[in-house]
Parts: sequence; C-alpha cells; structure tokens
Amino acid sequence: MSAEEPELLREAMALHQGGQADAALGHYDRILAARPDAAKVLNVAAVAAFQAGDPARAVGYLERLAAVTPEDPSAHNSLGVALQRLGDLDRAEAAFRAALRLNPEFAEAYNNLGSVAAAKGDDAAAIAAYKKAIELKSDYAEAFNNLALRLLAMGRGGPALEAAKRAVQLAPGFVAGHVTLARVHKALGRHGAALGHLGKAMRLDPAEIRIRFDFSEALADVVPAWHFAMMNDHARNQAYARAIQAAVRPGLSVLEIGTGSGLLAMLAARAGADHVTTCEQVPEIAHKARQIIAANGLTDRITVVDQVSTALKVGGRDLPRPADLVISEILSNELIGEGVLEALRDARARLMAPAGVMIPAAGAVVVALVGGQGLADLWRVAEVEGFDLSAFNEFSPKKLVLPAGVRPRQRLSEAHELFRFGFREDRIGPREQRDAAITATTAGTVVGLVQWVRVDLDAASRFENDPFAGAGSHWGGVFYRFATPKAVAAGETVTVRAIRETGRLFVDAVDAV
Repeated sequence: MSAEEPELLREAMALHQGGQADAALGHYDRILAARPDAAKVLNVAAVAAFQAGDPARAVGYLERLAAVTPEDPSAHNSLGVALQRLGDLDRAEAAFRAALRLNPEFAEAYNNLGSVAAAKGDDAAAIAAYKKAIELKSDYAEAFNNLALRLLAMGRGGPALEAAKRAVQLAPGFVAGHVTLARVHKALGRHGAALGHLGKAMRLDPAEIRIRFDFSEALADVVPAWHFAMMNDHARNQAYARAIQAAVRPGLSVLEIGTGSGLLAMLAARAGADHVTTCEQVPEIAHKARQIIAANGLTDRITVVDQVSTALKVGGRDLPRPADLVISEILSNELIGEGVLEALRDARARLMAPAGVMIPAAGAVVVALVGGQGLADLWRVAEVEGFDLSAFNEFSPKKLVLPAGVRPRQRLSEAHELFRFGFREDRIGPREQRDAAITATTAGTVVGLVQWVRVDLDAASRFENDPFAGAGSHWGGVFYRFATPKAVAAGETVTVRAIRETGRLFVDAVDAV
C-alpha cells in the first residue's frame, strides 16, 4: 500500500457518500491500478458504478471481485445482480447458481434466481426459487413481494394477495410491497384498497413520480374524471337548484341518493331543509364529501352515510323516518346506466313517504336519425395509402359516446322518445323491447342514431343534452352505428328496435337485428 492510498480512499469515500459517484470512481480506479486485488475497493467501486448509472462498469469490477474471492458467495451473487441489470440472464443465472453452490442456504441468491427465471418466462422455476428463499428466511419481505408479482402475472389473484399481504406485514415501510399489494387489489377489482396502499407508498416515498401516477390512475378507478364535468355543468346545477328550492319545505325529511361532492345535499340545506341524509357507496368519495360539507359549515344539517341506498333502513340513526323528498343524480349518458331504475324503485318502495316527491320526476331516452359520412368515418376505415383496410371495420363498436367537441350536423328526423320513465309513479319492469318507426324529415343517408337524455326535474324544470342543439352537458350524446347506411327520402320511415334492461340499452335498425 502506498503512502497516499489511505488518503485517496478517504477522499473517494467522501465523494461517494456525498453523491458524487462519478468523481469517486476516478479515485477508486487509481487505487485499483496500484492494487488490482483490493477486494474492498472493487466492491465499493461496483456500488458507485451502479449509482452512476453504468451497470456494465459495475460488472467489470464484480467479475474481478469474484476472481479475487472465488469462495465468497456474496461476490457471485452481486455479479449476478449486475449481469441481470444488463439483461444478460444466462450469465446472471450462472452467477447465482455459483453463489448457491458455495452457500446452499443463501436466501438472497434464491430470490435473485427466481427473478431471472421470471424474466425468462419460467413460472414454475421462479415460484420454486421464491418459495425456497422464503423457506430459508421466513421474514424475507422482498421474496414474498416477488412471489406475489409472479402469481399475479400467472392470473392467480388469491395466492398473490396472500403473498403481497405477508410482504407488507413483515415490512410495513416496504414501498414496493405496498405498490404490489395495490396492483393485486386493483386486479381483483378492489379499487378502494388499491388506493389505500398506493397512498401509503406515496407517504413513504413522496418523491417517486411513478407512485404518484399510479395513485392518480387508481383514484380515477374510484372517482372517474367525469365527476368534474358534472360538477361544472352549470345548466344542470341551476336546474337542480330551482327544482330543489321549489320542493323544500320546513320539516321535510330529505334523502339524497349518490352524494358525490355533496352539492345537491348542500342545495337542499340552503333551500331550507332542516336535515338531509345523503348516501354514497364509494368510501373515498363519502370522506371527501364530509370535508366539503364541513368546509361549507353544514355538518350539523347534512349526514353522509357510507353505503348504497338499497342498504339503507328506515328507522335507524341515518334515516329516522321515510323521506318526503328524494333527490338523485345517478344518470348516465344513456340515462339508465348507473342503476337509476333499480335505486329509485327501491327508494319508492321502502325509503319514501307515500306522498313523497322525487327529483328528478321523470326521464326519457331520446333519439334522432343522423346522417353524415364524417360521423360514420370516426369508427370505420376504407382505403388508406392505396391499401384496402375495410376488413378492420368488423371491430368497429356499435355504440360510442361522442367525443368532446364532436357535434353531429346532419339531423334527418325529429326527436323521438324511445323510453320514458316516471320515477315517482311508473312500475318499471326489468326489461322492455319495442320497435319504433322514425320518420325522416330530410332526405339523406342514415348512418345511425344519436341518442341523448331528457330529464324532467319537476313539472316546471326540464334539462336535456340535445347534441344537435350544441347543448353543453356533462352527459355526452351517444352514437349508435348502423351496420349498413340507408338512403332515405323525406317522409320515409326507418324502423329501429330498442331493448332496455335494468341498466343497459341496445338500439339498432330492425333489418340488422
């Protein structure tokens, strides 16, 4: 050892620990030029190379380390990790197996061997290696996490959930474990649980951008982005405000179905309701609504219940007596897609007073014949760059919500109500089918139907989102594409068949069904 080497090593370590891995590597190389077999320096140099983003350089140091200390299983294991980062899976596997020959109880090497097998697509070998690592080290959170990821990739959601849960039980601060558990919950349709674990991961590592994006995507699963368009739909908000103001009287029992942001419940409180019960089945939304209601000083007049309306019971703390006024806005682009028929039928039978009032009072599914090749071409293809791609049209959907900014221009008929529902009076069955003859008012080529909703909040207030009229609305118009366009003359009829189930709507030309 030269006289300057200890000082050079101290300087290198200081640079390394100070986050200057590139500068530290220059010092390490000067030491290694004089002493190529300095195992400690080779090891820390490899770490610095990884931190500097140069795994190939790290491999070089670790190959030399494994040659200098051939009986050290850790050197072979580290070499395997570096080779795997380079994508050299065969050599990485050989290095891990060399480590295991030297130490058959090396749990970390089994875990790494499992990762190589997973990368090669050998599920059985990966699972066996992870389980062996866990057998050797029962508190090995990373191995449980890797096992969960592989099981999830194999479509084995239940076992993956158990492994992922075990990982975070063993290491509550394990960021990757919470991210994996969130992925498993999401795959199983448990979006709220996924959101919770991503929130924990984000608190543990607030600087990690990927986790923030995963959290945002999980949040969209629980709270779809259309909520914002709905809250900013001023025509809808004003129509509801007028109807609620007209209906509320002192002493009324008010129930809102579907809290959302709490807006309609707060409108009822502002209109003079003594107290409003509002129910929300998504816990995250219910929690946020409570915050909003509190911020607006209405906590003492509004109770938010975390459950679906069909689980409410009259006579309990949440709803002491039947509601005199039931308010809801659980309407979809096709009116019935959010379960409004079932929810309001149940509310009418169990939760509402015999003389109670509903807002909205009624709703209708409205259609008109539409023409225009431009609209049809949004979801069809013909010749492109001299090639016939028309066979791809088999994949074209029958029904689409019109994208923002897309307005149908060629209206070929008057509006026609396919279905109308009186939410307060009608006895609505689970299924209806009807054929409707729609008369063309203008000659043209019918490419399908455009459908929208018409909502009667009360006898005096109506709201609809007729896309031909350019009505701004958070409900989008829906385009039902006919398989074969049909040329029509003014006065000619086109017969369509409409099928309405509890929460779904199907419409097509009769000659296509």
